Amino acid sequence: LRRAVATLETGTAPRNVMDQLNRQCIGAQPVVVQTSPANGEQAVTVEQGNQVVLTMSENLDPCTVDLTSVRFHIYQFGDPTGGVLAPNGNPSGFYFGGSTADQNPGDPYDWGASVSTTLPTPQRILASIDLVQSFQGTLIVITPDFGEFPDNCLIVVELSFAIEDFGGAPLVPFVMSFTTENLPAVSGSYRLEVAGETPFDTETSTADINSARAPSKVQGYMLFAGDGDNGAVLTSPAKPETPASLCSLDRQANDGIKDIFDPPSPSNVLLDTGSTNTCINDTDGSTAVIWEFASFRIRNGVNVRIVGVNPAIILVQGAILIENGGVLRVTGDNAGGAPNSRGGNGENTNSSTSPSAAIGGVGVAGGGNGGNSKTIGGGTYGDDGRSGFGSPSGQGALGGVGAGQGNTAANKTSFSGGGTSASGGGGGHSLAGTAGTALLGPSTTFVGSARGAAGGVYPSGANADRMLTPSSGSGGGAAGYSDMTATSFAGYDSTGGAGGAGGGFVDLTSQAKIEVFGTIDATGGRGGNGAAGFYNGSGGGGGGSGGGIRLLTPDNINVNGGTLSAAGGTGGSGGVPTSGGGNINNGGAGGWGRIVMEDGDSVITGLTGGTVVPGEGSTGFYRGVFDATRFQGGGLEPQALTHPFGAGPLNPTFIDPVQNYGVQEDFKAGVTVVGSRGVGMTSILIEAQGYQILPDGGVDLGSATGFYTVGHFRDSGVVNLPTWHLGQPPGGDIPTLPPGNVGAGIANLNGCEFIQLRITVYLPSTVGPFDAGPFLDRWDIRFSYGN
Repeated sequence: LRRAVATLETGTAPRNVMDQLNRQCIGAQPVVVQTSPANGEQAVTVEQGNQVVLTMSENLDPCTVDLTSVRFHIYQFGDPTGGVLAPNGNPSGFYFGGSTADQNPGDPYDWGASVSTTLPTPQRILASIDLVQSFQGTLIVITPDFGEFPDNCLIVVELSFAIEDFGGAPLVPFVMSFTTENLPAVSGSYRLEVAGETPFDTETSTADINSARAPSKVQGYMLFAGDGDNGAVLTSPAKPETPASLCSLDRQANDGIKDIFDPPSPSNVLLDTGSTNTCINDTDGSTAVIWEFASFRIRNGVNVRIVGVNPAIILVQGAILIENGGVLRVTGDNAGGAPNSRGGNGENTNSSTSPSAAIGGVGVAGGGNGGNSKTIGGGTYGDDGRSGFGSPSGQGALGGVGAGQGNTAANKTSFSGGGTSASGGGGGHSLAGTAGTALLGPSTTFVGSARGAAGGVYPSGANADRMLTPSSGSGGGAAGYSDMTATSFAGYDSTGGAGGAGGGFVDLTSQAKIEVFGTIDATGGRGGNGAAGFYNGSGGGGGGSGGGIRLLTPDNINVNGGTLSAAGGTGGSGGVPTSGGGNINNGGAGGWGRIVMEDGDSVITGLTGGTVVPGEGSTGFYRGVFDATRFQGGGLEPQALTHPFGAGPLNPTFIDPVQNYGVQEDFKAGVTVVGSRGVGMTSILIEAQGYQILPDGGVDLGSATGFYTVGHFRDSGVVNLPTWHLGQPPGGDIPTLPPGNVGAGIANLNGCEFIQLRITVYLPSTVGPFDAGPFLDRWDIRFSYGN
């Protein structure tokens, strides 16, 4: 509906704003003095340019002329199957006894015809109302939005006393009615242009719509920062799906609402990456799970913990802000239900009961678990740590590349003096970081060897530092146990400290700026302490290596005053025998993890004013210019969605579009070379959903038909000549039909006065964020109406 528009042609002189037609009679009520069509006119011709024009007796207050004071409604329909000629020669469905022409109504709301249908509730005709007044006169002009009157109708125009003149005198209420001709079925069309007149829903659309890089077009560009719609559950990942779905669906479907991540302060928030995942995401080609937000903020006092086994990628269309005092944690901290990344402490006993084994720290977001220590007689070595995500040996491999190795048991055959068993090795990062080390006690009565694991081999080559796919920390190894074998002191045994877990991985990618004034914590877990006995002790567990932090934006990164840490965990303390002697065999420290930052100019604001570990110049740190080619997809199906809008008259019958180049071209569309998925492959899918009109002219949102596929474009090999096909794309051509698709055929919308369009663009996995994809420039939506 359009609000009334008043045009005042009064000039600037104060006297000109007075009532020009009735200055001598201020206080007299305004009246309607002439109408077109005339009151009671029969079978008025239906054609483009139809208007109702009401001539008034004097100037009116524009603020009183609107859709509430001017009513324009259908009250009856005539016989659609037959009729007779009205006096003006037009066919009419309003007649008496099958032979008599239209009659003037005695009641303006009831034509009185014997063959007609009265609507249970009058139906508003969508129209604009213009008040035009000047020295020559005052007119109220009613123009149907469709440009012409609906056919075969009794139309009633009402003006209420709410209309007033400039003196405040109310209008004498006025009612007029007329019928329109009964047309045979005629064709019409609505041209969908992408230049501002079609009501696209830009808040939920992800394609470019009439933007600077896609003027007057709907065009697909890769969504490297997601679509901003994370689905119904804000804290659950959007994709990819778990193995049960065969990787064909997202974890949760979009719900059409842009999601803002901004938890209140204080609060603890868990983002769970899940307990398993083998599905490849379309962002960086890994099995990391993905959240998609419109904006992302962690306030002072908010602690966001990422748990679960998978690395985490957070795609944000708007700005990312972690305030001073806000924390994003990708390491277990034994709080809020999260795992504990610290290795358990060893135990000592003075009885015949064997001490319990210490449990290794538990990694999150791809971090490897620390090794468990062994009970006396339970094995030769403490468990090795497990490799982190991205390790060449595979995530979770026991003692894999980068995982700290456990150390051997130590048998003490004498109770004179003291000693401490060998410690566990610290974890090295899966693809980088310093080596974990282990120290041995000097006592010759301990039999063991140094098995502290070295860190992973640092990658080489052009992309060595860029961490193109997630890379998490590995766990530290557990210390060996100390076994007192002297007969009279057989119960003086100690289990070693367990290894700490490796730090996890988190990616924050934004189309806008990234500001980290708080903390991103991806540190490795501390190794567990060894046990201290009287004659012997056990070594400390190795620390887990640091995880991975990746910040990516074509805008700017600011870390002034913030803390980004992928430091390795410290080794656990060795147990010192109270009888003296022996070294304190602490566990090896975990290696540093990796930090990657890319922004528009590679200059990271505040880098020297923040705490960044590893930092500039250290192994594992990289900064550079944002490079879109690192993305595999990140949203290869951008969509444009409109609000429901009126495309035509009442009860239209929709006609299949035709794209016969040089004959009838209902579309202007194209498939760019860089955005092509291959000749014959679907590039654009067009769907439509219908709604009924309410009596007041609004949209009946409860009448939605569901989206029906109108058709799809496939690449022909010529940019501006894609091939048009009705119905659904062939099986396997596109990943899945968009949510809410219920079939094919625009004829399923017949009778719907409002329609809603959804245009989905499919891009190849090789396209970059700044490469232009397929486009739709316009569409002539055709229909028939009347009879």
